[in-house]
Amino acid sequence: MKILISWAWIAWLTCAYRLQKFGFEPIVVEKAKELRDEWYMIDFLWEWLQISEAMWIFPALQKKCEQFKWLNVLNDSWKKVWGFSIKDTQDYMATKWHKFISISRGDLERELYNSLQNKKAIRFDDYITSLEEHSDWVHITFDSGKNDVFDIVIWADGIHSSTREFVRWNEQQFLYWMDSKVLITRLWGVWKLRDYEWYAKSHLAPWKMMITIPTINEDLLVICWINTKEKLWDIRKNSHKFIKENYSQYSLGKEVCDWLKDDTFVFVDDIAQVRMKQRYKWRTILIWDAASCPTLLSGQWAHMAMTQAYVLAHQLSLHKDSYIKAFEWHNEALFELVKERMKRAKKLQWTVIPKNWFMTKVSYMIFLLMKYKRMINLSFAPFAKPSLFDEWYPLERQ
Repeated sequence: MKILISWAWIAWLTCAYRLQKFGFEPIVVEKAKELRDEWYMIDFLWEWLQISEAMWIFPALQKKCEQFKWLNVLNDSWKKVWGFSIKDTQDYMATKWHKFISISRGDLERELYNSLQNKKAIRFDDYITSLEEHSDWVHITFDSGKNDVFDIVIWADGIHSSTREFVRWNEQQFLYWMDSKVLITRLWGVWKLRDYEWYAKSHLAPWKMMITIPTINEDLLVICWINTKEKLWDIRKNSHKFIKENYSQYSLGKEVCDWLKDDTFVFVDDIAQVRMKQRYKWRTILIWDAASCPTLLSGQWAHMAMTQAYVLAHQLSLHKDSYIKAFEWHNEALFELVKERMKRAKKLQWTVIPKNWFMTKVSYMIFLLMKYKRMINLSFAPFAKPSLFDEWYPLERQ
């Protein structure tokens, strides 16, 4: 079976690794000229942690994880609003036979990339420009001018997937916009850490939130969530101006705006959900955010990427003579899991972006209670439930 994977991010890296282990020789195309070195952090737990253990990369990830002791959130006046012990959280997860670490996305991608058997199968600086479905194959044209045919195509891109246009899906059936945006940037060398204490500072107001998180590299990660009807492309063109207009009136926002340089890159995207009941069409299948994005504020996108990629590769290995059966079993195996994570992510939105001052106060009260171990246990209890692999799906070490 000749397989093409489009987009070189966490999902395709996991899928390519698994397919190579099963004897396939997938071809991967990535628009970027080299492996993307994204720097924001991921809380690593649940199915994705189990998959990393099965892939034998977890020990390497542990060495690169953020070794913080505390998360202390301060208000605009630098007064501690709430905080909790990272160690207490890890201890609680351990009682449920789970682990919990934080790691940068770039470190995760590099470890996945280094684990690949055949790195020559990756074609950087190229991407799909046209796709033609035939009864027995898919004809692909690339930006480089090359043409080739494949048995199946796996697309692992984001919520603004070009795949859905190629395959002519009706986006109105599964795209759910939440009239909110997320902006993420990194300010280099503006913070000093002492004794690995992680002092995050936040500002929470109706319809918006800003949080600054120091990293182990003494950089400052800035994340903004805001409810706005302004168009995505307009914000991307003037991201610095947008941040200043919406946050500079607060002391935290003013500090961030003062540190912003003209060449500081700001990542901007929609907060939306992609809810596809069927993630395949003809010989094309979607994984990751293109098919089931729980929202960019849920913290679950890396988990969904690795889990979907792992299950798809496994199903293709079981059904080498019938890609349709592999697609169907992949869809069925993940249906309830995706549904549950979507529901949880939707609830989280109004904690992070409260609708009014009353809800803002409620959110602060919830945060204040996080200093108690019992509240930590209640908050992380959903993450300590049996995973997909604990309950029924086979997890194979390779």
